[in-house]
Amino acid sequence: MLSWGVPTIRFGNNDFSINSSKHNGEVTSNPISGTPTAILYINEINGSTINAKLVEVSTSRVVFDQAWVKEKLHENTNFYFCPDYHSFPNSNEQPRLLLMKALGINAIEPKAQPVISVAPTKATIIKHGEGGTTWKMKLDEWKETHSGQLPYHEQVNVNCPVDIGWENSDYGQQGGVGRPFVVKGKAYYIRPQSGHHYAFCNTDSVYIYKGFVNYGKYLLNIEKRTLPNFEENWREIFTIPYENSHARDDVLQIRSIQETNDGIAIELVNTDSGEILTIQTLKLKGSN
Repeated sequence: MLSWGVPTIRFGNNDFSINSSKHNGEVTSNPISGTPTAILYINEINGSTINAKLVEVSTSRVVFDQAWVKEKLHENTNFYFCPDYHSFPNSNEQPRLLLMKALGINAIEPKAQPVISVAPTKATIIKHGEGGTTWKMKLDEWKETHSGQLPYHEQVNVNCPVDIGWENSDYGQQGGVGRPFVVKGKAYYIRPQSGHHYAFCNTDSVYIYKGFVNYGKYLLNIEKRTLPNFEENWREIFTIPYENSHARDDVLQIRSIQETNDGIAIELVNTDSGEILTIQTLKLKGSN
């Protein structure tokens, strides 16, 4: 519905909208504020009937109350919902057409999203060391001073304040938009996610990343975003010649990052073994 042109949708305890940023057009959410213009009630009865009712809040007026009933098509066992119903409707199909006319919103056709292709950047390991914190050590340290399990925020965010980072909460997962990255109460849903993504925070920026093992090399997919506006600054895929036969995806976690005019240095820790390695690259292709 957001992509159709509905400016804000309240779902649960959050108001969802599309970020008008020129960089991404990502879905964002904020805690609910104010009174909604209308409420859309959806009810499915035993998979045979779909009911949709739109009520204007200020007057309690029922704008429409529509039912679609499951019917079989002739001469086969397929079915459809009558009157004509489309699960992914265009601007001239139901139920999209009915809802947009009721809200007085002109049809908006989706724009083609630019395809962003990032060629890998080779990184060099310039330093090896030992003595890093393993995942087991982190869990044991938490148990010494806290009760219960290690919170999700502490699992996937490093050096991030409690109000900034990936969250595993009710910010919108029930809406199918995935885990949010939250910045002081505002939630950003930045990609279809496979597994967990991680974050390392500096004072005015955050590095979001995920690691993959690939034929004797380790790929670090990373992007930098500024805080607090969460605008993308750059994104890169670093190829690390990490010839560790026991390495797994996401085993390398960021401990520190230093950017200069000449390039970038990233200190990583192997959360299985405690091994510390520092990688370095030349000036980033995507940076300003």
